[in-house]
Amino acid sequence: MFGGCKSGTTVTYNTARLHYDELTLKGVFHFTPDDVKEAYSLLKSGKINVLKLISGKYPLKNTAKAFLKLKKGEGIKYAIIP
Repeated sequence: MFGGCKSGTTVTYNTARLHYDELTLKGVFHFTPDDVKEAYSLLKSGKINVLKLISGKYPLKNTAKAFLKLKKGEGIKYAIIP
């Protein structure tokens, strides 16, 4: 789960699941330079099909439409084409 949330944001978890399913919650921040190199290598090699992550494409002049869809919870990522 991505959680780049603003300060003061809170979430609620089912504590029974945490306890009985022995789940672990871990907070992490960002990435390291090595992570970026590995991600670039995976993308360049084609081992990751990023097209599956793109929910749609919009020309630059229609960027607002992509943001409206995201605000409604529709899609994951939209490509903005200059």
